[in-house]
Amino acid sequence: MLNRQTKRSITGYVISFNECLVISKTLKQLTVSLSMSEAEYKALTDLSAEVLWLRQFVQKLSLCFLEGPTVIFDNNQGCIITANSDSNSNTRRMEHVEIQLHFIREVIQENKIKVACVPTSEMLADFITKLCVSLLC
Repeated sequence: MLNRQTKRSITGYVISFNECLVISKTLKQLTVSLSMSEAEYKALTDLSAEVLWLRQFVQKLSLCFLEGPTVIFDNNQGCIITANSDSNSNTRRMEHVEIQLHFIREVIQENKIKVACVPTSEMLADFITKLCVSLLC
C-alpha cells in the first residue's frame, strides 16, 4: 500500500503465537521505496527483527520452539530473492537494500525464522493494512 501524499509505503504485519494474535502493526515506512520489492523487504526486515525479539522473550520464559517461527510473505520477487541466497542476478537492481537482504538471509540460514510465500488473498496482515490505510492516507 502507498500513502498518496508522501509516496511512502505502508507496512502491515501480524504476529501470532500458538494461533493467538500477539502483535499487529500498521505504519508508514520512514523513507520512500524505489520499488515494491524494496518496500516489501523493508517490511520483512522490520517483521523479522520483531519476531527475533519475541523469540528471545519467549525463550527467557523457559519456553522452547520446536522449529523456527514462520514468516509468511506475499511478494513473488521477494520470495525468489530470499530463497536464492547464491544468486546475484536477481539483486542487481536492489543493491541499495543489500544490508536488509543479508540480514534476512542470515536469520533464515541460522534457522531463526522460516519464510513461507503465500498469495496475497491469504494474508491476514494485508486485510488489516487495507482497513487502516484510509486512516493513514
